[in-house]
Amino acid sequence: LRYLVRNPDDWSGAFASLPRHSGMLYFHAVQSLLWNRWASIRVAAAPDRVLPGDLVMVTKTTPSPTTEEAAPVDDNDAAGDDVGFQPTGNTEVRVATEADIQKGLYTIQDVVMTMPGCDQSVMYPNITSIPAGGALNALTREALQADVEAQLGSRDLLNPDSLLARQFHFFGAYRKVLIAVKDFQAEVV
Repeated sequence: LRYLVRNPDDWSGAFASLPRHSGMLYFHAVQSLLWNRWASIRVAAAPDRVLPGDLVMVTKTTPSPTTEEAAPVDDNDAAGDDVGFQPTGNTEVRVATEADIQKGLYTIQDVVMTMPGCDQSVMYPNITSIPAGGALNALTREALQADVEAQLGSRDLLNPDSLLARQFHFFGAYRKVLIAVKDFQAEVV
């Protein structure tokens, strides 16, 4: 606050003057807020199916030692991280096409949503029409980046040359939109 008293219009400078860990906490909270907003809009549009333009996490396949057919490689760790994940050697993120959906290649549990960040390698969905999206009527790179600007008042955090983005690790990643519950037991007492 002392910084803002001396420099009332320099919000970027005020954030830069924060201790690194405090700033990281704030910026990661903003990432989560935006992700939750976008994931809510996406799930409301089609809670039980994949849409053309969705991002999906797929497990790469490797040749099975006993057959010539491809066997899936288990890589659940990449998707289980609460903070988000980047694809590893065994996973990749793709854009679902209408043909993929018709073949039944993906389920809603494969759909991931982008956490915004300054790195240009992060993909964004390409869903051009979300009827129930309200002010955000599309989930595309342009629409989501404009939403970042509308919510934060600046696109500075999406700029890879931004001091704030580098200082506070505002890098993009992916999170699964829905996760199937496994090995769950409950008891009524």
